[in-house]
Amino acid sequence: MLLFEEEFPLKRLNENDPLPLYHQLKKILSEKILNHEWEPETQIPTEEQLVKEYGVSRSTVRTAVLDLMRSGMVYRKRGRGTFV
Repeated sequence: MLLFEEEFPLKRLNENDPLPLYHQLKKILSEKILNHEWEPETQIPTEEQLVKEYGVSRSTVRTAVLDLMRSGMVYRKRGRGTFV
């Protein structure tokens, strides 16, 4: 039987990097959009999924996603999620 981390390994951000965690996460998510891993009009993972995937707090995820919204890379549909 596989352990949870073996099935879903955390993609750790570098806590020793002078760049804030939310900025590191924003960069990773931006690259997924720019590299077309997430196509236009598709929903990105939920905050909860991103928290589990990257091992960061919900406020870190929320700040990164809000920055992406401010830059126009993603948008939110109330009650539906965040989309590219």
